[in-house]
Amino acid sequence: MKKDKVCGILTLSFFNAFVYAVSHYLDWRKMYSCIKTSLLEGISTILINVEVDVSMGMPVFDMVGYLAPEVREAKERVKTSLHNCGIVLPAKRITVNMSPGNIRKKGTAFDLPIAVGLLCALGIIPQEKADKYLFFGELNLNGDILPVKGALPIVCDGVKNGIESFILSTGNEKEASLVDGADIIAFSNIRQMIDFFLTDTYEQKQSQLDEKMIEARAMIDTGNLAKEPITNTPVVIVECSLLY
Repeated sequence: MKKDKVCGILTLSFFNAFVYAVSHYLDWRKMYSCIKTSLLEGISTILINVEVDVSMGMPVFDMVGYLAPEVREAKERVKTSLHNCGIVLPAKRITVNMSPGNIRKKGTAFDLPIAVGLLCALGIIPQEKADKYLFFGELNLNGDILPVKGALPIVCDGVKNGIESFILSTGNEKEASLVDGADIIAFSNIRQMIDFFLTDTYEQKQSQLDEKMIEARAMIDTGNLAKEPITNTPVVIVECSLLY
């Protein structure tokens, strides 16, 4: 009788351990994501991968990858903006890595890709849908997506590198829409973006290009914008000034 009781306890223990291992494995599989974004360097850009991992451990939020102070501060903006959109991060170890690691990351355009990476790692946004886009934008504490500098060269270089779709702030939509071959999807807040990924519906606003913007669009060469010689700097300035 005692032997049967011990066997029952051992069987239950093994079963619990098996269930824990399987659930932990499945949990681990879905709590990693990789999001494409871009770093502005002058009028050229560098493709950056934002990796997010959510795992078991002490509840901390670490960010690595040769980051400037304003990039490190992004974790507070991202956590608060998600919280104010009704998304509370789990009490787990969150690690964000930006690669390549030998290039200094600066600016506030990494807020949106970090937030999207977290949403994908948590299973709120499907990773396979996010893979089609390049993200950039700043977040405020209320979850609004704010415009950043450099939307034009980011989209130009993205198209040149084979990226066709971009998600950004509505404040950058007018500038980014000047690039031929770019599918621009703009949102004013995170909640709108989440609804887009969950429903696959987006109300495309017809951008009204005036004569100056049409002229600027014709002058912009997505392949050579970052290669303009220094003697043509005034031409580049005139091209960009036509946007405003």
